[in-house]
Amino acid sequence: MLPLLADTYSPDIVIANGENAANGFGITVKIAQELFDLGIGVLTSGNHIWDKKDVLEFIQKGKPADPSGKLSCEYTRSGVYCRFDRRRA
Repeated sequence: MLPLLADTYSPDIVIANGENAANGFGITVKIAQELFDLGIGVLTSGNHIWDKKDVLEFIQKGKPADPSGKLSCEYTRSGVYCRFDRRRA
């Protein structure tokens, strides 16, 4: 479905909510990578992101923010803040 939508609408970036992607309990590194491989550029989440401990190291390395390279992100104590950079699109 996502490839068809991407072909039809040609979005600059695809953002999806990864919350509870691991059978209702957060997200795993494997699932996050599968979603990125589908063409999703950014995954959002909520408090359930902490349910799967393997994702913590992934987040600390800054990987979930933007594998597409189209965002400019700042990591702070209160979260990750990103803005779309059209020059990279």
